[in-house]
Amino acid sequence: MQKPHLKRIGVIGLAAIVIMLANVLIASANPVNASLTVNSTGQVNRIGQVTIGGTISCDIPGSTIQFNGQVTQLSGRAQMGGSFGAGSTCGPTPTAWSATLRADNGIFTGGNAKVNISYAYVCGFNGYYYDCSPLPGFPATTSIKLKGGG
Repeated sequence: MQKPHLKRIGVIGLAAIVIMLANVLIASANPVNASLTVNSTGQVNRIGQVTIGGTISCDIPGSTIQFNGQVTQLSGRAQMGGSFGAGSTCGPTPTAWSATLRADNGIFTGGNAKVNISYAYVCGFNGYYYDCSPLPGFPATTSIKLKGGG
């Protein structure tokens, strides 16, 4: 003897699982898109502090980007270096970011330097749930020119 109510419960349960899986697949296919740039120049003040910057943007207003990195500069045979962290709320219009830091092992001077963004994450509501994911293309290194230092 078949029990039709068990068959209906099974079909309803299976339909619920299919709907949940479809939502997960759609949500994972719609990550928050974002970009992070580093300006080609930075400033160094008379005591060796460096200020660098760039822009961030996201396709979903109210999303956030968090990132960290290092600035390095060769000085003779020594390499100066310092770390920074930055982040901000972003939207479709590019937003400026900046970070000020000192070298851990000396002072920065005017001249060539490198900015390495070690990691960058974007977080925002992707239409289905709040999602945080790594920004593609990082880690990345950019050569910049430090101005000032006098």
